[in-house]
Amino acid sequence: MKNFYPLLFSVVIFSSCKHDEKIINNQFVDSVINHYAIPEIVQQNEKEMEFWKGRINPALPGFLDESRYAGTLNMRFRFLGDIGNYSQ
Repeated sequence: MKNFYPLLFSVVIFSSCKHDEKIINNQFVDSVINHYAIPEIVQQNEKEMEFWKGRINPALPGFLDESRYAGTLNMRFRFLGDIGNYSQ
């Protein structure tokens, strides 16, 4: 009986993960994409990130430039959920 409850719990959890409901209809996707604008604060962070990235010199490692660049990557992750490039 002890093993039955974890098995039952697992089945309930995994069966509740199935999600077939669409968030938006296909006919409205183009409209959503066309009206989306990247927020100003994200664009400012991008400019600051490029500035600090340009100041990093691999031949002369330092602390300030690298830590500021890492801070901008952290902010990008907070804003977008990814540190990779976004399309403008």
